[in-house]
Amino acid sequence: MLSGTERSRISIPLSTHYGSQDRPDNKDEIPLKGLSTFNCFFYFFAPNREEDAKVNSLIVNQLEKFGVVVQNKLLVKTNGREQIDLTRFGSSRPSLFFEIRNITSVEGKELPVIRGSLNIQAPVMLQKGYCFSSPYVWTNNCFLEGFFREKIEQSVTLALSQLLRQFQIDYSTANPSHAERPVFHIFLP
Repeated sequence: MLSGTERSRISIPLSTHYGSQDRPDNKDEIPLKGLSTFNCFFYFFAPNREEDAKVNSLIVNQLEKFGVVVQNKLLVKTNGREQIDLTRFGSSRPSLFFEIRNITSVEGKELPVIRGSLNIQAPVMLQKGYCFSSPYVWTNNCFLEGFFREKIEQSVTLALSQLLRQFQIDYSTANPSHAERPVFHIFLP
């Protein structure tokens, strides 16, 4: 156990990956094996539609550096009316989630630490109960200094490039003979 003085001397630089829970113990068993197509969902706060469009564009640009991006329309015309097409979300395709926001304290105060998370969720059959579930099979986090609302574009670009770098390493390790790039399906209004 560290004393208070020793603890205060420990310095952890921000913008670094942490947590053994983020990495599988056995590199031969990376759960990305055989996965090649992902539904993508992005969670962030943008103050207006213009900023939202810019951030979505930044995310698409980062994904295109590593894979193929397929843009799907969320709104479809049916019988002359626009409706949201939710049928693709119930598919058996794995999902990639990117979330970025400030960490909040127990008291609910926003802290000057931005957390970027990239998670892969895949449908699996649980053998014991013979039921389907969609747990996270891969996850990674990074932390940046500052407030997200003050540097939205810079935070998204830095966090996502760092998170995708680790995803690319793990994806390539799990699929060494897979010559095709992964396909990322994004859904825009």
